[in-house]
Amino acid sequence: SSEPDGAPSRSGSATPKRCAAPCRGAAPSDSGGEGAEAPHANRKVLNKIRDRIKAKSANTRRNAGEIRIDLAMVERHPPAAGDAHGTPTSERVDTRPCLLKLLLMAAFRPKHLLQAFPDPEWQACCFPRPLFTPAEKDDHEGKQSMGYIKDFIQTLIDLKNLGYDNVAAPGANLALYIIFWRHQGLTFGLLVYWWVVCMYPVLWPPSVPLFLAFWLWALRRKAWANQMLAACGDLAPLSQEGFELMAATGVNRKLVCWLKRVIVDRAGWFTDAAELQRYVEVLHKAGKKKKDGRPTMTFEELTADLCRRPWVKWGVQGDKTCCVDGQTLEWFGSGAYRPPDDMWCCSGREEGLPCQGADAVARMGVHIGHRRWRCPKCLRNYCASCAWTPGSQSKSLFFEVPLHRFGIVSFQKMLDVVYCYEETIDACTDLAMGCFSVMDLAFNRAGGEDPGRKMYAVFLVLSLLIAAVQAVSRGPHAWVVAWAWRGLWLAAGSLVALVTSNPVRRARTALNAAQDFRAMRARRVQGGPSSWRFLKAEESDGARLFASEPLGPEEMTIAK
Repeated sequence: SSEPDGAPSRSGSATPKRCAAPCRGAAPSDSGGEGAEAPHANRKVLNKIRDRIKAKSANTRRNAGEIRIDLAMVERHPPAAGDAHGTPTSERVDTRPCLLKLLLMAAFRPKHLLQAFPDPEWQACCFPRPLFTPAEKDDHEGKQSMGYIKDFIQTLIDLKNLGYDNVAAPGANLALYIIFWRHQGLTFGLLVYWWVVCMYPVLWPPSVPLFLAFWLWALRRKAWANQMLAACGDLAPLSQEGFELMAATGVNRKLVCWLKRVIVDRAGWFTDAAELQRYVEVLHKAGKKKKDGRPTMTFEELTADLCRRPWVKWGVQGDKTCCVDGQTLEWFGSGAYRPPDDMWCCSGREEGLPCQGADAVARMGVHIGHRRWRCPKCLRNYCASCAWTPGSQSKSLFFEVPLHRFGIVSFQKMLDVVYCYEETIDACTDLAMGCFSVMDLAFNRAGGEDPGRKMYAVFLVLSLLIAAVQAVSRGPHAWVVAWAWRGLWLAAGSLVALVTSNPVRRARTALNAAQDFRAMRARRVQGGPSSWRFLKAEESDGARLFASEPLGPEEMTIAK
């Protein structure tokens, strides 16, 4: 009835509405025992509803609401012992078709698929899985402030540094390292390889995997990698190791660039570039007198000497200190420099608290692309999110004022640019970090296994396979290789074109539904959600979370 309980009827009297069908398990009445037949009558009503839904689904495709009704009917009838369908194990009949038949019907006969397998639970598995996305905070005022533009510019700078520090600068350093004969054996070997490949071009295809294996082996050696990739002022670590790398080069320009980074990273700024240049020349002259390529002072003595220089202004920005002993953190780079303990994870901003940055940095790994700071005393590692001291990056009120209140047209144009490109910048950053995470696999030893040997074996097998194909292609069975090559390209092109076609998509949906359906039935046989661990009583602190008994006031406070 559409009238609520207790609403006045058409006759004017308020009468409560009651269900015409007798309730399940009702007490027997005095009028002929109608209540005794209530369970049987209720089951008949439910069976009629289910038969009506099945008859309707034979001709039309059911929607989500009808499937929910079917599932509710199954909930009304609890399964019998030994079966998840409600039928005894001896009488159970599996109505699921074989997987091959299911895929063929989904691809070529989709109209007959629901009649062949009318199980509503399997049909419910065909719907897309729900995607849960966190609701974003509605910060309309904050997105129209100067601070929002500042954050966007900082994101652009981080993306530029990500590509420069991990791709452009290391690649340029490697090329200059080879061209200028920094390692004579390496350059001469590459020159001989170039001569041989030019004279005998047939050797080039099978030698390419071996060439890549050699460079993987060379970059996995930390001493070689640091000399080839990080021996420049832009990438060397701001520590004693970086100071020794810069002193060994003997180039004033690199040491000037490195000293600028040291001053800026330690919350300072230089006011006279000429004085900084003269300071570097003095350092190099003292190093040349020593004649061993090592600096004449330690990194701590260098920073203390810079603090006394009048052309350096300190306290320009927030400092980065350790949360344990208050030591100033040392910048260890973002992947080009390979320290002795290149396997690291962020220790967190505070003792006992997890890392505030990306989840991947909290696990042990190389983490190419993530900036790393380290405490020289306690050897704690910090990522970019945890390195800054709390409160050191205080924002000015100027960055919090909404710009739309002033009606300045130039600011509005800047905001339009930010709104237009912010998602693209975020997507580029995520793509770059994904590529760097794949590169981590070649250097990661967190699980105790060395992936280098497997990669060397793969390169060797690939080189031998290319050599074998070349040998067969020059013999009497060359037509086999030619047709295999054509078939490979034919299959690759067809796969790209057919993977988004409707039959393949329907078959993929049916396959996923069959797998989910099988997994649900297996979990139900094992006890269902009632057997899950977090639904049992919690023994810690005496709090019975998710227990069958009601919680007391103190336990309810703990649960909240």
